[in-house]
Order: sequence, then C-alpha cells, then structure tokens
Amino acid sequence: MSIRIKLAKTARELEDVFKLRRQVYVEEEAYFNDLPDAVIIDQFDAISQVANLIAYSEPEHVPIGTFRLNLDCELGLPCEETYNFQEYRRKANEIRSEKGLSPAKFGAAGMLAISKPFRKRRDVFGGLFRMACDVAKFWGCTHIIATINESTSSIYKNLGWDFLSDKIWIPHIGAAIYPVAIEFDKLYQWAFGDLVSKGDLLDNFSGCFEWLLAGADSVIFEEGEEGNEAYLISSGIVTINQGNKDSGIGLSISNLGQGVLFGEMPLIDNHPRGASAKAKTNVELVVLQRDLFWQKLNSDPACVKSILNLLCDRLRETNARAQIYAGDSFKSRLDFFMNKLFVESTQSRKDPNLWISKINRDEFVNMSKCPQVDVDAYLECWVNSGKLEITKKEFRFIQAEGLN
Repeated sequence: MSIRIKLAKTARELEDVFKLRRQVYVEEEAYFNDLPDAVIIDQFDAISQVANLIAYSEPEHVPIGTFRLNLDCELGLPCEETYNFQEYRRKANEIRSEKGLSPAKFGAAGMLAISKPFRKRRDVFGGLFRMACDVAKFWGCTHIIATINESTSSIYKNLGWDFLSDKIWIPHIGAAIYPVAIEFDKLYQWAFGDLVSKGDLLDNFSGCFEWLLAGADSVIFEEGEEGNEAYLISSGIVTINQGNKDSGIGLSISNLGQGVLFGEMPLIDNHPRGASAKAKTNVELVVLQRDLFWQKLNSDPACVKSILNLLCDRLRETNARAQIYAGDSFKSRLDFFMNKLFVESTQSRKDPNLWISKINRDEFVNMSKCPQVDVDAYLECWVNSGKLEITKKEFRFIQAEGLN
C-alpha cells in the first residue's frame, strides 16, 4: 500500500476533505457534538489563497488525512477567530524592519485531520506538513501561525513552534487549544533539511508537487510503462533495474538516495519507461506531474538549467558505465561500482564515520556483471582492509574521506 498526498482541486477531492474533517473531529474524537452538517467547512475554504491537502491510501483511493494552509487576506486568518495574534504580528514586523527586510507575510496552518488507523503513521503527518511547507514557500510566507488542539501539542513543541499563551478552552469545539507560531525558514529547514542543500530542483519546482509515500519493496513504476510523473527522493532508497522482470535476469542500474530525481525521461521524450523503480526501504517521494513539469520549464529558465545539468550528469555516467562494461578489467569494473556505492551511500545517524549502502553481495555481483569468484575475492580484500563491513542487507563503509 502507498499513500499519495495532493492538493485538493476537484469537487470530489474537496468533498473528501470536508467529510474527512467531520469523520475525525465529530465521529472519532467527539468534538463539535452539536454540528448538524455532514461536512465541516467554513468561509476560509472559499477564499482564493487556500490550499487543502488530501492524503489517499492507494490503490483503494480512500481519504485518510487532510491539512489546510491559508495565506493572509482581508478576512485575516482562521486561527485569529479564537486568539488575537496582533502582538505577535507587530513583533515579527518590528524585527524584520530592524533587519531591513520586507514586511512579514503570514500563513495559517490548521484543520489537521488524520483518520484513526493512520494516526500513528509519522510519514502521513510528515508528508502533509512537508507539502504544506512547499506551498507556503511558493506563496512567499515568512511566518506561520496556528491554533492547535491540546492533544497534538507535543508534536509542535518537538518541531520548535513558539507557544504564545497557556491553553484556552473553546466551548463550541469542546476542546482546549494553544496559539502557536513559527518563523517559516525554521519550519522549512525541518521539512526538507539536507534536501535543500542537494541541488536546486526543490527550489526551482516549488509549488508543483504531490507526495508519494511507499513502503519497502513497493513498485513505483515498471519498465515499458507510460510515464507521466518524475520523482525527487525526500527520504529512503530507490533501486533502478533494467531487463526482463519475468525471467529475473536484468541489470541493476543504481541505488538512489535523498535529493535524486528519477523517472523524468518519459516526460521529456514521451517514450515508455526504460527501467523499473522499486522502493528498497520506506520512501517519501516528491512527485512532479507532466503538465506542471512542462509549465515550469516553459516559464522559468532556471528550471531548464537544472534539468539540463541533470541530463548531462546522467549522460556522463552512462558513457562511463558503457566503457566499464565494454573493455575494462574486472578489477577496474569492481572499483567503479564500489566507488559508485560509496558516493550514493547515506551517513549513519548513529555513527558519523559510517556510510551505508542498501545492497547485498548478490546485488553487487549483478550490478558489476563480474564472475562470483572475482567479486568474492575483491570484497574480501575490502573487508580485510577494515574499511568495509558487509551484512545480509548492507555495505557499511567505515571512514568518511572516501575509498582511497
């Protein structure tokens, strides 16, 4: 099962948003007990600068989560109906004025509703928040304000939000709330972290995304399929393979990690997909749809430059791989793929001197296309050098300077 998060645009998607709010708030949590309607909707859903996000479990297409982001307007922001944020607004603008910056631009987050079976799924909560951050960046927000339910307050504390008062009881809701706020740059850093520094694709394509959350071993796409989406890896590892999936004989092309774009070629040349992609671990993918992809390329030269740089890098790697397969010695071939594994490895959170590649011995043999006996001897040398550990599922590089 995968989960797709998107901006609700159609009548059906918006109806799913409003019904899911009632399902969670009224039926599951027993708030708004006197609410007669079958949906929860207010005037802030009708203004132009609103983004209602909806998460669906696939392939059943069942709505399981929603979140709303509003941009400041003449009506103010939804959370200001239960708390006066004027003092926070004044201080924020005062600080920006002292720094010679433009006036603050406020957004409001709210209407978070995740159905009970998915409430402990951190990836669902994180995906909704990250997509909301992408929208807020596209709008140019500098600060986000909200009133949050007491039951979710620990989440916001852990994310570094400022709590502006003690909790406030709201009778018509039947729950206590906290008014909170955060500078957007701080929230964006939480949302995307190292991904921000791994290229300009995220910045250049801001506002164009959907999110796809896929479990380990999930198929993202198959070789030969029509391709209408490209994917940027926010977290996790994706394997790319080429060859006959029925016979099991194929070529392992790469293990891709955070910050890598893949699946873009069918969007450019309209040909079927030339390889298959599979989640090796739980992954979170930023999705670029074909129409928005071309809309950005046609309107923004920076996006064109990003894609051209990417394609040039891919062409260089393809040429290097072809040369390795065609004529170099087994030793040169194995060195090439060992270095590739290291470059694509991810740093361990527990040990900064440990870099991990999610691959096993058989997959390395398949990738290199070298005889098993040569691969075994080669790997034994690396293990004996103290620079590599091999487990059933991982290659662990035990140094941070490189392979030399």
